[in-house]
Amino acid sequence: MAVKFNCSKCKQDVVFKYLKAEDTGKCPHCGKDVVIPADAIDVGDNFELPMVKPSSPVPTANPPQETITEPVTKSVFVTVLAWIFIIFSGLGTLWSVFMIFATSSMPTRVITTYPQSEESFRNIIIMFRYLSIGAFVFTVTALVTSIELLGRKNWARSLFIAFMVIGILLNFFMIIAMFASFRPSSAESAGVFIAMFNALIQVGFSVIFIWIIKKLSSDEIKREFH
Repeated sequence: MAVKFNCSKCKQDVVFKYLKAEDTGKCPHCGKDVVIPADAIDVGDNFELPMVKPSSPVPTANPPQETITEPVTKSVFVTVLAWIFIIFSGLGTLWSVFMIFATSSMPTRVITTYPQSEESFRNIIIMFRYLSIGAFVFTVTALVTSIELLGRKNWARSLFIAFMVIGILLNFFMIIAMFASFRPSSAESAGVFIAMFNALIQVGFSVIFIWIIKKLSSDEIKREFH
């Protein structure tokens, strides 16, 4: 047998099986103990238990998956590339500093030692001093960029690519200027051979620069930078 009544606590319909009036049971809705009233309806064995609203959300069939971020592995290519340019740009910085100090006092020594020296010669020395200052600025910039490239800074990667593009343009400009300086009447076989050899070296460096640009622009390498 079963009895049906309204819970005195939550006012929901409750059906208790195998209990009778004045018995105590736990309400399936609010979970509190209630006493079955005397006017509870006897529903016999033909009854349906009421649906109980769950107190916590029912888990979905496909719960959201936790996103796992895989650690980014630093490539050997970027590390080796950065260290190579750190070494060369560091040596270039030291050499440019030496040339700045050397060319700063050279005009005075030339005038003292060779008073008859032409003004153009002294101007050439001054020009070398300014070129040394420009080389110092460039090598220091390259050194800082290489260090930050080692630290996977994205701005350093972009600036490094710009350096490679400038290097390619300079190589081809030098090749064009070198062959433009040859005249058919004065072009000797030895000079042409040297020019061709230098051109091949510059083309080789340009190919390497293009390969570096391609590697630094790849998605795999980009993920290392921040």
